[in-house]
Amino acid sequence: WEPFNPKSLLDRLEYELDCRTRKAKSEGKASEEVMAVRQEVGGFCRDAALKARGLFSLTVPTGGGKTLASLLFALHHADHHNKSAKENKRFRRIIVVIPFLSIIQQTAKEFRDLFEFDEANKGRVVLEHHSQVEDEPVSTAKNKDKEKAEASYDSISERRRLAAENWDAPIVVTTSVQFFESLFSRRPAKARKLHNIAQSIIIFDEIQTLPPLMLQPILNALSELANPDRRYGCSMVFCTATQPALGKSEDLPVGLEGVWPIVSQKKARQHFELLKRVKYQWPEEGESISWEELAGTVLQQDVQQALIVVNTRKAARDLHQAFREQLGSDADGLFHLSTWMMPAHRLEVLGEVKRRLDRENQKKGRERCILVSTQCIEAGVDVDFPTVWRAFGPYDSIVQAAGRCNRNGLIKNREDAIVRIFHPKDSKPPKGLYGTAIAQTQLLRRMGLAVPENPDSFTDYFRLLYQLSVPDECGIQRARSRLHFKEVDEMFEFIDDNTFSVLIQDETVDGEERPTKAKSVYESACSRAVSQKGKGYLTRDEWREIQPFILNLSKHTNSEQKEAIKWEKIRPAFDQDSSLFVWDGVYQGGLCGVGIDFNGPIPAERMIL
Repeated sequence: WEPFNPKSLLDRLEYELDCRTRKAKSEGKASEEVMAVRQEVGGFCRDAALKARGLFSLTVPTGGGKTLASLLFALHHADHHNKSAKENKRFRRIIVVIPFLSIIQQTAKEFRDLFEFDEANKGRVVLEHHSQVEDEPVSTAKNKDKEKAEASYDSISERRRLAAENWDAPIVVTTSVQFFESLFSRRPAKARKLHNIAQSIIIFDEIQTLPPLMLQPILNALSELANPDRRYGCSMVFCTATQPALGKSEDLPVGLEGVWPIVSQKKARQHFELLKRVKYQWPEEGESISWEELAGTVLQQDVQQALIVVNTRKAARDLHQAFREQLGSDADGLFHLSTWMMPAHRLEVLGEVKRRLDRENQKKGRERCILVSTQCIEAGVDVDFPTVWRAFGPYDSIVQAAGRCNRNGLIKNREDAIVRIFHPKDSKPPKGLYGTAIAQTQLLRRMGLAVPENPDSFTDYFRLLYQLSVPDECGIQRARSRLHFKEVDEMFEFIDDNTFSVLIQDETVDGEERPTKAKSVYESACSRAVSQKGKGYLTRDEWREIQPFILNLSKHTNSEQKEAIKWEKIRPAFDQDSSLFVWDGVYQGGLCGVGIDFNGPIPAERMIL
């Protein structure tokens, strides 16, 4: 890896920001108000970077450029402090922590385009580390078979594995799961990168997604890393448009202390007021709408361009089907998005959606673009619809969905950019924490505090949510205080990951079955002998190559679900103990496809994405 040189990286970033600003102005790709907020936020980041190491928050309205603004702060902060610090006290890297796989790849690509623009720097600045590029061990379960297969890996693959685990790069882009499991796991592979977290600037994107049940140990660990009386030497930036109430208070006694707002609360209010780009329409008491009625209403609009976000994958399937039935054979421009679609498929659909919404293409006339999606569209996905419908859900999710409406402020009259919140007749809200968040949103509405244009409303919402969802007693903290690291490792679960991975070999597009790019890779892997008892494994490069064609299905099943999923169409990829499975059923691909076809009633869901 290249040595961490914040001044060199900063010069490159400042140059790129200047070029993008001039281009956006000349091509009219964003309103003057959006550009003004981006410029002002950048100035605040440069100023705040001169402050002492510690905890910082960055509150920016959706579309305000917080991703590059946070990086701008981090590089200025590192450059400023490294000029006067002793060598062992200098910042050594920037770690960007992102909650969703749907946006981590685009963020890493953006950073690579910025800093690895020539051959000399290619692959030497940005490390992307998450479950879809991780060098996973061989997919056989027998330890002795794994050892034999791993011996076949060459030294380059081994160096890649160690680099990924060590986080030795100048800029590391990783997931929340990877980061926090590194702090609470007792496994050597996870803990190997702990020493490289020290002396880092850590940027947390979409910080509102931290799980309330895990807040006590998470906030305690973050406070420790940024404590000036300790030797870790970290600074942290908490970024979002919907800033949660993570500060210490009566509602959250385990909260953080000494968090410095990069954008003051007064200025944040001004920015949100300036970027009032949409009009929210909330449902009346007792008002609800069926999927058929919703589809009919959208299709009656003069401009058939709309995003509809629902709470579950099953709801997305049902609503998409209601649209198909009303459109008949003329379904061009109707799209579906959920995690029942493999990543490569989602990217294909998003690419076409962005093309249809592109300002230049719309000069020739507005093509139909109706996208039915789950929450996987809500954070970090840069699309700009004139109208958004959002099923009643958690307050921060509603506001994030609204950030996909008139995102660049090009519809001058916000009365024409509508965000409609609705109660579905045909879908029950999820239970558990998600249901609690919906109930607190309803309470916020009754209190008259649900005003998305005011950032203070997010503080009110998260205080209500944390009152009910952050436990007073925490077994993880007790185990940590007793140095029972095995218990900590077993109890810390950042997400409810009761899923298994399924590889899609074939997809049906326009009635014809065709192989995915993963099929030949998998067939080649199957031909490798591992031992006399079995065969087949994936090299690390192959594992990366097939990841865009893998999706996750829930392990939560009952007899009805097993029949619906048709378990005979799922088989282990290599042997009965394999962690990877293969889908032999129908997968509906292409721009009109909805992904995995259960060929029967869709399973009831525990997962909401």
